[in-house]
Parts: sequence; C-alpha cells; structure tokens
Amino acid sequence: MNETFVKISQFVPVIEQAGLRVLAFVTVVGCGYLLGKASISGLNRLADQKKMDSTSVLFAKSCLKVFFQVSTLLLALGVTGVDTTSVAAILGAFSFAAGLAMKNLLANAASGFVLVLFGHFKVGDQVEIAGTLGEVDAINIFDTTLISEGRKIVIPNGKVVGEKQVIIFCEHPPP
Repeated sequence: MNETFVKISQFVPVIEQAGLRVLAFVTVVGCGYLLGKASISGLNRLADQKKMDSTSVLFAKSCLKVFFQVSTLLLALGVTGVDTTSVAAILGAFSFAAGLAMKNLLANAASGFVLVLFGHFKVGDQVEIAGTLGEVDAINIFDTTLISEGRKIVIPNGKVVGEKQVIIFCEHPPP
C-alpha cells in the first residue's frame, strides 16, 4: 500500500503541470474567441453606420474571423509549451503560395490605384480599351466597367493599364 502511494505521489506534479497547461489553453482560446466576437461586432456597427456594401462586409468579417482563429490557436499552443516555429513556418509557406496565386489580383489592384491617381479618363468618358469601345461606367479597385451597346463589359485594371487607351470623348478633360 505504501509503495502504491509513493508511485502515485510521483505523478502529482506531472498532473498539476498538465492541468495548468490545459487551464492556460482554455483561457487563451476563450479570450481569443471573445476578442474575435467583439471585433466582428464592432465591424458590424461600423458597417451599419457607414452603410457599407454587404459583400465587402462579409468578406472583411470572414478575414477577421480566420485571423483571430489562427492567431488564437498559435498563441494557445505557445502558452501550453508546444513549439510553434514549425507551425509558423508552414503558415509562412502557405502565405507565400497564396501570394503567388493572387499575383494578378494584386497587380489589378495596383493598376486601379494608378488609374485613379493619374485620372486619364473618368466615369462617363467614351473610351476604347483593349479593343473594346464603350462608356466608362465605373473604375473599381480591381476592374473597370464599360457600357457598350447595352452590355456591361468588365476589364481587369491590369489590362487597362497595360493596353492602349483611346479616349474618344472626355467629359472631364484632365488639367
């Protein structure tokens, strides 16, 4: 009986340490969950006040949720003593691959800024871009929309900046 008690008492510090790690893990996950919920609620309030587009709000909420889930999990694993460097390396490789996959999208966004910054043409101008003739309906961050013969034509901004632009009628001539 005495030997059994001695063997069990050897495991008490291990059990205490494991219990503290589980408690730390649960605490960090709970705090991360609450912080994520509060951030999304704040985004919802801001979107309601500013009357933002529901599509962009849903996208922002999705990104915010993933950010909080990943960062909370990494922090919780780190608090419990798990080496998170390999997890961070995997996330880095994934981010690199995602960046390569989004190369064209990022190029279109940069081209959108160039179009707005230099203002070669504006909404309402008659233009020919990439062989397409039409009236500029919108210049968005990723694409430019033309209206031609009752059709809406969407051209990626990378193509707009990279191709010849012929401005046929300019409602707002550049200064």
